[in-house]
Amino acid sequence: MPVSTYGLQKQSEYVWNGLFSVGNNSENVVDVTIKTENNLPACIKLYVKTTGGWTEIDSINGYTHSGLPVAFKTLNLHEVEFDVKVVVGNNASLGNFAPNLVVSGTAK
Repeated sequence: MPVSTYGLQKQSEYVWNGLFSVGNNSENVVDVTIKTENNLPACIKLYVKTTGGWTEIDSINGYTHSGLPVAFKTLNLHEVEFDVKVVVGNNASLGNFAPNLVVSGTAK
């Protein structure tokens, strides 16, 4: 479905508060990474927010995206909630795209 017709619009910002959470039910500290698979179009930026504020995912110079993960640790029996924000620039190349937000964790 074309994004420009049914979804995101140029010069817009979209925020989803509490979109997902990561819970650590283990007895160990868990290293967590968040990244995207599939590139975002030019001039579209994706951010996640935890207690440290907004962090951009996947951007190199604001135009190309390479899947560099956001990384953090979560303590045992702790849950972290995430907000997600998408910012669409005026020159965004809208159309069909489907980046996947990938969250993974490794117990230490």
